[in-house]
Amino acid sequence: MANADLGNRVFRAVAETAVEGENLLALAERSDRSDANATECLHRMSLFHVPSEDPKPERTSLTEQTRLVESGPMPDPGDFPPENFGAYLEASKAARSYREDEDVDRWATLWSARGHKEAVLDILDAYDSGRSFLSGDSKLRFELTLQIRGRQAAYEALVVAQARRYGWNRYFSRSEDVRYVWAKLKEIYPEKWLAFLQSTLMSDPEHVNRSGVTVQSYISRLVEFLLFMEQPETAKGVARAATEATLQLVPLRLSPPTWIPGGTS
Repeated sequence: MANADLGNRVFRAVAETAVEGENLLALAERSDRSDANATECLHRMSLFHVPSEDPKPERTSLTEQTRLVESGPMPDPGDFPPENFGAYLEASKAARSYREDEDVDRWATLWSARGHKEAVLDILDAYDSGRSFLSGDSKLRFELTLQIRGRQAAYEALVVAQARRYGWNRYFSRSEDVRYVWAKLKEIYPEKWLAFLQSTLMSDPEHVNRSGVTVQSYISRLVEFLLFMEQPETAKGVARAATEATLQLVPLRLSPPTWIPGGTS
């Protein structure tokens, strides 16, 4: 994984499932060089061991090569006010933290609670800008946006959270994060459910190598969303279309499902 294009979803999937010490060390080294894709892979692999760098690997056992990287003392977010946020990031990296987004969320939560909400929101916007994938706290960002910039800006924050956290893909996003976004959409913007779909489901021009809406990854969550938004007829239509299209691709003669019109009773 030292030179693989981690912007490509196939290579990224391979990287996130290859837990050999050599692969983890390569990702760690790329992350140290500010490779955001490598850092995101490490975030997803946080349960696995990350090997430490050893200048003389030929004299080191395999067990020693694959031990966890010992993190130094983490910086105290309270020591870094908003004007020193850059120094906080540097201190976090110096401590060899591979959970940078969580470190940033802890910092933002503390300083917003201390009354610096507008400055914190501006810093979060700058931190998130240009990142193809967001793993920071959507709830924190939405609530700050709603308080500081109002209802319309907060709606856009929900759109960003759904789109840039791959919220329609069941394998790339956590259910609890996605459900929070949907709950706020239903609570505050129930009339925008269709606009929300149009803004997030297929508007992904930066990722032309990713597949579109697939039965395997997207359709089940899309149907779940429609039911959550109390649109049962639309949900049935989507499920029926997906089922019929899938059956046309399968070279088997299967009995019609009992849960769609026309099925056997």
